[in-house]
Amino acid sequence: MKYRKKVIVVCMLICITIVAYIIRFNYLNSQFPESKLCIVKAGETVENNGLKYSAVAGEIMTGKDYMEKYGDEDNYEADENVLVVYFDVENTTDKTQKIGIMDMVLNCGLWANGVDYYSLWYVNDEDFDDTVEKSEKVRVGVTTTINTNLERWSGCEWRIRIKGWPNRIELTVPMNGGEA
Repeated sequence: MKYRKKVIVVCMLICITIVAYIIRFNYLNSQFPESKLCIVKAGETVENNGLKYSAVAGEIMTGKDYMEKYGDEDNYEADENVLVVYFDVENTTDKTQKIGIMDMVLNCGLWANGVDYYSLWYVNDEDFDDTVEKSEKVRVGVTTTINTNLERWSGCEWRIRIKGWPNRIELTVPMNGGEA
């Protein structure tokens, strides 16, 4: 009789644990639904929160070439690979808006840079402050180090994420060094 009570108690605990797990699993999935991804092809425009984005060009250069072109000697080593991406942003609202560059991510296949944009002020201008005035259109450049073997990613599609989870928006970047 004692053994049978123990088995019943253990079975009830297992059932309670399974039910609690299912409830928690469903709750978390309802709070954090699967994200959606919208990929905008090069040359096309997408609007997000009153700002219209369009990828213009991307280029991979050595740190030495970057230093010669932009005069920035503080952020990159001469032998590093540096990715420079340009995109246009147009403010369609009647107020000044922040672009949110520090939330953007550059990616190619499984590689992503995170949010380590070092040289915003060298590429754009010394007084660049990540904002777009009302009814204004600006060209923004972002740079980052590519800390991986470039041969792995040749021929792959490079993208810059302008909006994150849950409804991601990524702009396809033409990687020829020229405009789209």
